Amino acid sequence: MKYKVALFDADGTLFDYDKAELEALQDTCESLQLECSINFIELYKKFNSGVWRDFESKKIDTQTLRWKRFQLLFDELKIDIDPKYVSTLYLDYLSQKSYLFDGAEELIKNLYQRIKMSIITNGISEVQRRRIGLSAINIFFDHIIISDEVGSPKPESMIFEKTLKFYKGIEKNNVIIIGDNLESDIKGGINFGIDTCWFNPNKIENDSGIEANFEISDIRECLEIID
Repeated sequence: MKYKVALFDADGTLFDYDKAELEALQDTCESLQLECSINFIELYKKFNSGVWRDFESKKIDTQTLRWKRFQLLFDELKIDIDPKYVSTLYLDYLSQKSYLFDGAEELIKNLYQRIKMSIITNGISEVQRRRIGLSAINIFFDHIIISDEVGSPKPESMIFEKTLKFYKGIEKNNVIIIGDNLESDIKGGINFGIDTCWFNPNKIENDSGIEANFEISDIRECLEIID
């Protein structure tokens, strides 16, 4: 077996983040007696994507990220609520939402004891720790590496370097990262010098110029690559 270590992204790869996010937004709006309209959700996603891009390019830190998206949303909708309070409420709801994609549990159980595995995720520590901990696959990973804890987000090489330090004697050519995000997961893996597998369930066209070693549309296809 060529690969001795598999690094899995969490959200969008093993976990259904869109479902978790929607439910957390709905719970937050209900608590605040706000209408969780389609417009509210779409605007939140737009601003959230923007602040996450700023975070991944090191323009802001996670403390700012937490509330900035809500500040931008509320400014747009002219809602007078403290964004920091809303952020705390939302993150608590989000941390309780743990949904695996079809095939994720089957894959991880099949790989367990055949290859070393870690999760490497850009996220907020208390949210990711709780969500991953609530899942059926939590016990199968050697390490959970979270950008918020190590001070470095994907695609920076530092988060990969810190992850690989846990695996003494493992060379880069024996490591693969599996993720859905071309910019953070695949570009990060390429820059670090490890093989990459792009999880593309919706079979979107890749016009980014970022080329993974492998592309799959079903997470269970990882078995064919890793074996």
